[in-house]
Amino acid sequence: MASIDFTDKSWKNKGIGKDILDIIKESGSNICHKCQKVKRQVDMGRSYCRQCTSAANKEWREKNRDHNKKRLAKWESENKESRKIRQRKSELTESQRERKNRKMREWRKNNPEKAARHCNNKRAKRRSAEGKFTNDEWKAVVDHFSGRCVYCGEKGKMTVEHVVPLSRGGTNYIENIVPACLGCNASKGKKTVEEFLSR
Repeated sequence: MASIDFTDKSWKNKGIGKDILDIIKESGSNICHKCQKVKRQVDMGRSYCRQCTSAANKEWREKNRDHNKKRLAKWESENKESRKIRQRKSELTESQRERKNRKMREWRKNNPEKAARHCNNKRAKRRSAEGKFTNDEWKAVVDHFSGRCVYCGEKGKMTVEHVVPLSRGGTNYIENIVPACLGCNASKGKKTVEEFLSR
């Protein structure tokens, strides 16, 4: 069987992702033992995908809530000094909080693309959408479409457009993302591609 170099992400923009997924499915070793879906690259060393692992951990915590409370109470009684230090560190003064916020604003101003990716990934996480993408992956997608909007063909500043909207169960993986101008992205909103193009 052909070996796959998962560190080489160039396959994503060459339209051969489906072939790779077929090879993975045939091997059977990269399938989640619980939900039977293909695992992401970061989950390859585990038996279960990240979502199944997270669900199992949450279920265990719910079943063992009393046990966890007792364990935490015991740790806190044995580590009172350590707890006080941690509490002091978490209580930022007003000037420290303002300095931290100012640095964050400066970083966003100096790194608008990274800040946009970060906000997009946070929005997807709030909507419980699977996946996230890096700035390099986004640049590769924009380059693949020659810096043009996929809907109107205009060049300019591109925004992240989810082909299947997050509100309709779309993922935040790079495979579901295309560049679109702000006007087209805002007009499409929660519509599917077919609904948007038939207007």
